[in-house]
Amino acid sequence: MDRRERIKKITEILENVPMIQSNKLVKQIVDDGIMARGTAYDVIDEAVKAGKIVQIKEPKGKTTAIYYSVYKNINEKDAFYSDEMYNLLNQFDQKFCHFKDELPTLTIEEKAYGFELISLFINHLTITARDLSLNFPKIVKWSRVNNEVNNRVIQIAKLRKSLPKKEHGIIGNHIHEGRMWYLNDTIKNFDKYFDELKK
Repeated sequence: MDRRERIKKITEILENVPMIQSNKLVKQIVDDGIMARGTAYDVIDEAVKAGKIVQIKEPKGKTTAIYYSVYKNINEKDAFYSDEMYNLLNQFDQKFCHFKDELPTLTIEEKAYGFELISLFINHLTITARDLSLNFPKIVKWSRVNNEVNNRVIQIAKLRKSLPKKEHGIIGNHIHEGRMWYLNDTIKNFDKYFDELKK
């Protein structure tokens, strides 16, 4: 395998992820049997010099973490997703405050449905924040985003605990039923998807 083919193999690995830390990239190259560790570092440097991949340096405590990506606008993507997450958090805050203000006037069924919607939203937000934090190197920034999401989870738990005990079970059951409905509906969509593929 010549140098050009080795660089191509590296770019193929990076095309499947937004970015990857240097040591993890080298480990994958070695584990996949593409080349030896020493050669991998040399070829990565050549790929950077040739403009095939980009090197990103991020402070990590007293050291500097090095990442690689084939996406030259990776920092723009990081900023975009970060802004979107904060936008979603702000929207959640508005909806949550409105729901909290209306709560004393709601029936038990209305409360349960409101908590179901809040639960579904925050679950998706939690998964998305964790996933994004694994894909981008701005460790401090994404730790803050995850902390912000966790703070909302605590707020929801406190609000539920503030309700009369006799309502806890009803609301809990409604939330679980909503989650099961969502999962079953997703399975049905999978079935429709596979049926379309057969046509």
